Amino acid sequence: MDVREKKHFSPIFHISSFRTALNGFQKLVEQTAAQKRDEKAGLFFPKEEVIDYDKFYASVLELFGPEVKNQDVKCFYRKLCNKPDASMDWCEDTSWITGCDYLSQQKRIVATTERTIIVWDYKAQGSSQENYYVIKPMDHCLLCVCVASLPDQLCRDDILLGDDGGFVNRFTVNSDDFGLKQAKIKKKLQTQVLDSKNFKRPVREFAMPRGANTFCYCIKANVIVTGGDDKVLRLWHPNISTKPVGKLVGHMFSITEMVTNEKDQHLISLSSAKVFRVWDIQTLSLLQVFHDSQGGPGDMQIYSMIYDTNHGMLIAGSSVIDMYPLTKMIQDTKQVPHTHDREINVILYNKYFHQVLTICSESIIKVWELETGLQIYQILDPHGFSIEVTSAAVDESGFFFATGAYNGTLKIWDFGSGQEMKVLPEGKDWKEEEHWLKRLIFLKTQEKSQYLILALELSGTIKVIQGKEDDIFLTVIWELPDPIPHLRDGNRIMHLKTLSKDRNVTIPFPDVELVVQRKLSQHTKNPAVNVEVSCMDLLQTEEYNLIVTGTFNGMIILWNFLASTVKEVYRPENCFTVDPDLDPKRFRINDILFLFRTPECARKSSQDSVCSSSQCESNKGLQSSKKFRQLLSWRAHSLEIVQVVYVEDKKVVLTASIDGSIRLWHALNGHYCGYFGQRRVFELSQSNDFILPCDVTEAPIEIKEESKLADKKKKYEYPLIFDRERWRKMSSMSLLFKRTPPKAFEVEQDFKFFKSLSSPKVPSPTSLRFLPLIGSEAQKELPDGTSGKKKGVHVQHEKVS
Repeated sequence: MDVREKKHFSPIFHISSFRTALNGFQKLVEQTAAQKRDEKAGLFFPKEEVIDYDKFYASVLELFGPEVKNQDVKCFYRKLCNKPDASMDWCEDTSWITGCDYLSQQKRIVATTERTIIVWDYKAQGSSQENYYVIKPMDHCLLCVCVASLPDQLCRDDILLGDDGGFVNRFTVNSDDFGLKQAKIKKKLQTQVLDSKNFKRPVREFAMPRGANTFCYCIKANVIVTGGDDKVLRLWHPNISTKPVGKLVGHMFSITEMVTNEKDQHLISLSSAKVFRVWDIQTLSLLQVFHDSQGGPGDMQIYSMIYDTNHGMLIAGSSVIDMYPLTKMIQDTKQVPHTHDREINVILYNKYFHQVLTICSESIIKVWELETGLQIYQILDPHGFSIEVTSAAVDESGFFFATGAYNGTLKIWDFGSGQEMKVLPEGKDWKEEEHWLKRLIFLKTQEKSQYLILALELSGTIKVIQGKEDDIFLTVIWELPDPIPHLRDGNRIMHLKTLSKDRNVTIPFPDVELVVQRKLSQHTKNPAVNVEVSCMDLLQTEEYNLIVTGTFNGMIILWNFLASTVKEVYRPENCFTVDPDLDPKRFRINDILFLFRTPECARKSSQDSVCSSSQCESNKGLQSSKKFRQLLSWRAHSLEIVQVVYVEDKKVVLTASIDGSIRLWHALNGHYCGYFGQRRVFELSQSNDFILPCDVTEAPIEIKEESKLADKKKKYEYPLIFDRERWRKMSSMSLLFKRTPPKAFEVEQDFKFFKSLSSPKVPSPTSLRFLPLIGSEAQKELPDGTSGKKKGVHVQHEKVS
């Protein structure tokens, strides 16, 4: 074959070779696209089978040779990964927009393509599409951009760029670079190309495997976070570029976008599988995982997202804009919210300091700020190592608080500083748990130089403990006698005898003993019944000086020191008998509280109760049963609640549970505010966002009563029903001996069926009763056939007339 023959057949040979390479490239594209679709659907591939960019680029070089440009292959591969199902136009423009931000000083928009930086003057006159500057060339393919503007540097913006080489570059732009001084000249601006070397500034480079698809900067934490195809989030200190200061691992697919929640110092990252992860930047812990469930696998790819700090909202952009209220979701951590690591023993509210004091069974005292939920200080082992603190109280001024332990020791502390002031030491002859302190109450004293504390022990003994100003030790100065054996013997009221005993200090209660009228009978005693005092409360005013106690067997006893009597107020039936088939704790009174009306409240109540004689007669039967009614019910904890505190000035409720958490709720609607110990600050203002703890799924149930006016206007209409009794009593002979058939359109007047219809019997209104709705029981069927509804819908009860 001569040279002319070679020249003749060479083009045909090259065309055939190119077609073969093109067919091979088409198969490579189809295989890569199929794999990317499966990855978006959540399928897992072994590492050796995954077609990443390195394998894709090596295959393209093998097909087409070294003349293929790296940038072109990168551009095509990225489009293939983003949209595997999209058709490829071989002649399309390769300048896709990969990132966008706003130049606050220049009042312009900066955007990046894979090859260039575009600065767009969107406010210029004329066709704004032509008013832009192009900065190029770039060393690597640009993937993302953000603007860092400093308020003290006017007319200057710093642009941070992330590329596929794993580098972060900084470009600085000034007003002079874009000819803003000539802005007054009315002429049509043209597109201008600027050299990138004039804008690039020295910057620290953070190198990472396979590059960074996205990055962000957290101002409070002072860290830069990067993420890319290696599925690892890296935290970098701005001054340390050799290695990251932390890593966050958990994503199963490439990281495509991330934003920061500056207020709570949280990082929200997004993968190509549309999985969001919320991280705590300070603790490097995962708070939450959730998935965008709209569309099928690979559909509606999320291209960008921002975080709205004012509303706590994550906004994600795809073919639609999705909004995720993360203030709700941050509560849904994997662990149950906990304030202490052990169950709660005590919770107190100091209304003067607006602070909350909590104690757990591990004997850790913590003091919190109510409005923010921030911890102020804590005290470890306040009564000694491994000695459980079982009770506490705050004095009337709010400056001091007292704590009592299971070994009988008692201490008084300064509330503001947590400094120990006075102590009641353990007695030498005390047995273990014999003097366990269950309840403490500060007493009012006329002398400011002393402290008086009313204490209840586990044995049922009630004492007064005194602390003098100059003495660091506390002493027991008064003890109440035990009236249970005498009341158990049949007495309902007993008198107290005042003892003539000189005192060094004045206390509200005189030294007394019981006046016993008859001896105890031995046959009434049953040692198997626990009659010890379980709880107590105090009412100390100018008109009253009372102590009320509740016992394990259900008795309520009232001590009246002004009347010098002790009286049995309530005794359950068969409370002194032992039944092995019944729960021995069925009568136990866990807590007791005085409900006392001030004189002002009593006068107002009496004025409101004045009514006309006709109204009094019509409402005579209602006055005793409409005074107390249930308004609201909600599930606060999944485990037992040990204490509830109502804060009147803030209209919030504090609940403590054995799960170790103390939670805050709006009292008027049962909306969840948060728990003490959470990372974000409380927001006590009423919000439209409805939040629940992660271990509670039941919404609050509100019970609303209909007004009297609605009751008067309401009418009951019932249809006619078939009465079988009427049917049986009626005779059918009149239908059998009918002489002539009825004429056309003549109505038959004596049909037996229609004469058997009657009105139904209306149930008596007095049969309606209030339904006790507690928790999930509220969803059961009501008497009228309706069911209790959850948040947003009121459950209504008809008033009994």
